[in-house]
Amino acid sequence: MSSISVSLIVFACLCGGIWLGGFLRKILPDPHLRDESKDAIRTCTGLIATLAALVLGLLIASTKSSLDAVNSSLVHTGVKLVALDRILSRYGAQATEVRSLLRDNLAAAIDRYWPEKGIRPTGKKPNPDESIDAEGSMLLKLSPQDEAQRRLQSDALQIWNDLAQSRWQLIEQTHISLPMPFLVVLVFWLVILFMSFSLFVHSNVTVTTMFVLCALSASTAIFLLLEMGSPSEGLMRVSGDPLVRAYLILGK
Repeated sequence: MSSISVSLIVFACLCGGIWLGGFLRKILPDPHLRDESKDAIRTCTGLIATLAALVLGLLIASTKSSLDAVNSSLVHTGVKLVALDRILSRYGAQATEVRSLLRDNLAAAIDRYWPEKGIRPTGKKPNPDESIDAEGSMLLKLSPQDEAQRRLQSDALQIWNDLAQSRWQLIEQTHISLPMPFLVVLVFWLVILFMSFSLFVHSNVTVTTMFVLCALSASTAIFLLLEMGSPSEGLMRVSGDPLVRAYLILGK
């Protein structure tokens, strides 16, 4: 289910809580709505509001950190790719095939996640799992002719190992999901809060409008939370510009 769909469902639930609070205000006997009851209910809802605000704030901060980590990983990957390509260019003609494979694999990754960039691999799209292993195998098969080439091969393998780890880490980071029970509990708390808002207030256009705007704001926060948890897709996906810049340099 998309982030927009979930946010709309949350918005509908919060509006339902507002309506339920107004409905209960009309049917509950007067003793249930006196000052003592109001104070007790407001104390309870104050606790729930604190919990909901704390949890929502921590979740947004956590997903924002994950989004920043993905951006940093992309920059790191782009830098390492360029560094590896420069070393292989100094190695000589024997490394031409490896450099071509690096460029095709990067083009396939860009085409997969950012097709709007218009970058396509020159040949058949490589399998992500197989392509990383193929690069390592080709680097190991290089036959150094002197000490300089042996040093360059060693440096290339070291950078490639770091690059392979970064790639797998990036793949895992692009699949961050919020557990559904966690989201359900958070929405349940919010529904209780909005129900309490309308429980002691006589509704009018101004009050109802503010309640709806508050519900919209809360559902928007859920939307941001879900969007930042899916950095490879959606409206807030990470930019592929670091990899595009690296692609334009590779093989030159």
